[in-house]
Amino acid sequence: MSFKKIAVALTFFSAIWLSAGAATQGQEKASSPNPSAGANSAGEVEKIHQQARESFLKKELKASSEAIRRAVKTLGALEKKAEKNRERAYLDSVEGLRKIAGRVEKGTVKSVKEIDEAFVKASHSLAKHHYMEAASSWGKKEGVQTGEELKAAAAHLEEGIKWMGEKGKQEGDAVVKDTHLLAGKLIEGAQVSNEEVERGLKALRTEIDKLGKKIRPAKKT
Repeated sequence: MSFKKIAVALTFFSAIWLSAGAATQGQEKASSPNPSAGANSAGEVEKIHQQARESFLKKELKASSEAIRRAVKTLGALEKKAEKNRERAYLDSVEGLRKIAGRVEKGTVKSVKEIDEAFVKASHSLAKHHYMEAASSWGKKEGVQTGEELKAAAAHLEEGIKWMGEKGKQEGDAVVKDTHLLAGKLIEGAQVSNEEVERGLKALRTEIDKLGKKIRPAKKT
């Protein structure tokens, strides 16, 4: 075989190899979940909540209901996973937002507090969901993933606490801050002891449970 033919053959096989590598990288990128999606969704839901309540207060009911439906769409990505894991509270809270959107549009919602309560329930369920994911990831010693889940849980807990008012807020804010600090260490790959993570998880779960008790309907006597 001549030198020219060898060069052509090498060029051809190199092109195939590079194309295969690029395709594999593309598939890996497409299949890998965005680790910051949970925390980002908290910020997005916060903005949508503000838009929904502002539109409602201006009596722009269609705009308010459309905003709430955008929140449902933002949170809907976790629905299949929640269904698989039998996270009834999460599914119920998303359904609650769907229902409140319909009621706002029909004009049967009389107070903006009803909208706030629906969003707080969703925030609580999301905080709990990400807490459970963090605990599971830490059990597998997946430090970075644990950090990302803690970051998301703290963001959703902060949103829930904000709309429940000032009572008990100071202690909750401290836990949110500490959780963010712990999450940052884990994401950056810093040395963190098992005791520190377990302590952080416990404190986070306590505040999530406190929020859950505040939004739970009072028992009839």
